Amino acid sequence: MGIDKENDIWKITAEIFRPSMRGSEEGSSGGGVPERQVWIAQGQDYTLLGALRDMALKVPRRVYISHTSAILIGEEVGRQGLLEFLDLWERDAEARIITNILVCRKKAEDVLIGSQGSLEKSVGLELAGLRRFSPVNGRSIVLNVHEFATLLEAKGADPFTGVVELRAVPMVPKTGGKSLGFSTGAKEIETKETTMALRLKGLALFRDDKLVGFAEPTEARGILTLQGKIANTILHVQATADESRKDNTVALEVFRLKKQIKAEEKEGQPVLTAKITAEMGLAEQAYRGDLMQADDYLFLEKQAATVIRNEAEQAIQLAKSLGVDPFGFGEVIRRQNKKLWQQLEKNWPEALQDMEISIDTQAKVRRSALTAVSPREKS
Repeated sequence: MGIDKENDIWKITAEIFRPSMRGSEEGSSGGGVPERQVWIAQGQDYTLLGALRDMALKVPRRVYISHTSAILIGEEVGRQGLLEFLDLWERDAEARIITNILVCRKKAEDVLIGSQGSLEKSVGLELAGLRRFSPVNGRSIVLNVHEFATLLEAKGADPFTGVVELRAVPMVPKTGGKSLGFSTGAKEIETKETTMALRLKGLALFRDDKLVGFAEPTEARGILTLQGKIANTILHVQATADESRKDNTVALEVFRLKKQIKAEEKEGQPVLTAKITAEMGLAEQAYRGDLMQADDYLFLEKQAATVIRNEAEQAIQLAKSLGVDPFGFGEVIRRQNKKLWQQLEKNWPEALQDMEISIDTQAKVRRSALTAVSPREKS
């Protein structure tokens, strides 16, 4: 379901699954674009519930919102505030608070209707899959309505969720590889046929219930690092200090990340200290040599710790500039030092702007997967 608002009129765009659609087992219409097994319905009114009921005049079956798998919030709605939507979704007996909620950088209607290509037969199924598997990347996360509302109700934290947008991707060739520019035997044929598909990109940051800005993927990973929500991610570092080498890139896979945040008071001023510990493995190297020797992996660990600290600091600077606290620093202060929180509560998260925040990062390379050296070394 996509939610937009124009001139005080709510507009809901709903993707309705069509289980009896012909050819649904194949999932495509005989060509390169997977066929959506859905039908689009829209409703408009001065209230959200009224817009839902408006669809009853256009849809020959009951629109049962309990089946909603994801809510796409248009940017304009987000900036005006989600209080009315959250009120309906928590009040209505049919709505489920475990429904995923995401934000679009443009109209939700455009994203929902414009999405054409996917392995799934509906946008709802596609977004459910993105929520499930995006943690292996670590640069975005999808919350459900309950998780979002919990952050909203917290006194020392601000809510956030994933941003979904359209991207152009190449179409699967319909005949003989023509659409990808493959040779057909006679000559090379070049085309630029594309289709639009969904992707998660960064985070949408809120102050109370209002959207105030976006975190790009690097900043988003810094936020999730300080939240302790990184399940897995890839860090790119250099094998040696010689940055001119072409075979110098190394991929380190973070498989465990822990954070510990302490709130202290020094000379009457609050000070936050974040300790981040990351365990990782050597996942890929272009460098020719055994990087699991002591001097080499210590060099990798130092770089990895620097990358993690820099991203966390970028995230903090973004949060300060937007006047939000997606890290839950206020909640940390409230739990650890109630007296200090009483002084800061009325001016939070603005008080975060002048607060001293130190970040200590430690990285450990624990393993090298199934081999310690590259295939070239073996040969």
